[in-house]
Amino acid sequence: MLGKLFNNLAFDKYVSYRLILALDLFISAGVSLFSLFLTGVLFQNFQFNLILIYWVCTALVSSLVVFLLLQTHKVVIRHSTLRGLWRFGVAALGKVFLMGVIVWIFTASLLGNVYVVVALLFDMFLTVTTLAAVRIMMIIAYDTIK
Repeated sequence: MLGKLFNNLAFDKYVSYRLILALDLFISAGVSLFSLFLTGVLFQNFQFNLILIYWVCTALVSSLVVFLLLQTHKVVIRHSTLRGLWRFGVAALGKVFLMGVIVWIFTASLLGNVYVVVALLFDMFLTVTTLAAVRIMMIIAYDTIK
């Protein structure tokens, strides 16, 4: 079964942009959840409850908006230089900005400002590095399979 999957992937066409967008959204939500967890570890009195679900949903919505606007799912690192990675940086900054606005408007009383700022900073840095790393791993996997 694994051999059949690799044979299906070993064609000359590239992976679908929709699949890459879905992967980016999954990564973005995971990074946001991890950043909230890191913030909770850093501030030991931080309590997790419905904030987790709200935080991940906010990350998904803001990521979808920003990723579609900047078309980050169409970025191929192989054909670009480090200057080409600006979309990931701007996308992470836009995601964090939208998340901050949404969280500030709807849950200002639930979270302390320090918690939110720290979680958003973790989120921004981890989103940029994770998206770039996944693109590089995709290139390595594609070259290995091909």
